Amino acid sequence: MINHFLLLTISFCLYCNTSFSQLDSVSVSISFVTDSTLAMDTLIPSETMKADIWVNDTDFVGKVMISVYDQSNNRPMARVKYSHAELLQEGYISGNVLSVPVGYLDSTGQYSVKVQLQNFQLNYLSPIEINYP
Repeated sequence: MINHFLLLTISFCLYCNTSFSQLDSVSVSISFVTDSTLAMDTLIPSETMKADIWVNDTDFVGKVMISVYDQSNNRPMARVKYSHAELLQEGYISGNVLSVPVGYLDSTGQYSVKVQLQNFQLNYLSPIEINYP
């Protein structure tokens, strides 16, 4: 009985220590890209915000969640969530970079961007918060 308990305890400790080992390095950059198909419509901004998220191993990404807030009043401006399967299906993964479109926003605005990653074991990494510009 003690051997089973000891084995279970060791397994749990190893699981806890390695739960982020495959996905432990993340950096984020924000940019705007022009969407030429919408440039003709004056009601819709022709630039979309894009988050480039570099991770050390994209195979271990389970989910990506990005929230954008207006810096002046902290009002939510955009929120997107993608699973690993959706990132692959949409072609947002290239090498170690996840290039995720966030939404059509005014490129002259000031935004606070929060990026949250979840690995395939459903553990959350520390959120990354950056300001644009």
